[in-house]
Amino acid sequence: GLLPLCNAAGEALGEAKVTFAVPAWFKGEDGEDITSATARPSSLAAAAAAVALAGFDTWTGHSSWVLNNLMACFIASFFLENLGLKSFKTAMVLLIGLLGYDAFWVFGSQSALSAVLGSDSAFL
Repeated sequence: GLLPLCNAAGEALGEAKVTFAVPAWFKGEDGEDITSATARPSSLAAAAAAVALAGFDTWTGHSSWVLNNLMACFIASFFLENLGLKSFKTAMVLLIGLLGYDAFWVFGSQSALSAVLGSDSAFL
């Protein structure tokens, strides 16, 4: 996604981490008070870009298929980076689940069928 790309660019440029104060109501996992946090400017830039992309997608009424596919690629790459699969069986179960999910939305939802049947497609 955007975060690894921005972090790699930031590391290549030798950026320093920024420390900032956080509100008093932030608590750690064990209930301890958190008074400050650190972040890289590239991480903040990635977050700003993600919010801008989501806002633009909402503003256009989700009508840009290019933007929707780009955001889907970012989400998929995020999950691939953070989901450590230990076995091939687990990957196959997830892929079969994704196939079933996709088949349901393509063939099982009325909106997808009406979009296909209402168009002059070469596949019909």
